[in-house]
Amino acid sequence: MKLKKRSMFLAILIALMLAITLSACGSNGEGDPNDEIGSEGLEYFPVTADEYGVKMGDAEYLDIIVIPSMHEGKKVTQIGACAFEDCSMLATVNVTAQDSAVIQSYSFENCTALTSFNIPNGVVKISSYAFSGCGNIKSITFPISLQ
Repeated sequence: MKLKKRSMFLAILIALMLAITLSACGSNGEGDPNDEIGSEGLEYFPVTADEYGVKMGDAEYLDIIVIPSMHEGKKVTQIGACAFEDCSMLATVNVTAQDSAVIQSYSFENCTALTSFNIPNGVVKISSYAFSGCGNIKSITFPISLQ
């Protein structure tokens, strides 16, 4: 009888821990319905109360990434330092920032497959070594908004 209660307790405990882990990671199997094509799996972090930054998250398998201008109603204004470092499959990046966006240091370091990068008006700063080790870039568009 004690063994049966203990087994039942352990089963409930394991199920509860699994449910907490899945909800904490945001994994419901459906993804964010607001994700643009190419932005699935990106991870967002708060920069200010009204702005987000972005980094690789679970998007390391993508070869084309679209950095959206908005996430959950807030502007995406920063590509974090080392955000896509060593993302070996990444070939094309399209940034759709609206204004005051920054690409931090080493954001795309060693993205050896990276060949095309579109930076729109609105990006005001590209920090040092943002594209270090990206020797295969064939096309990069720089906006007039850079300071």
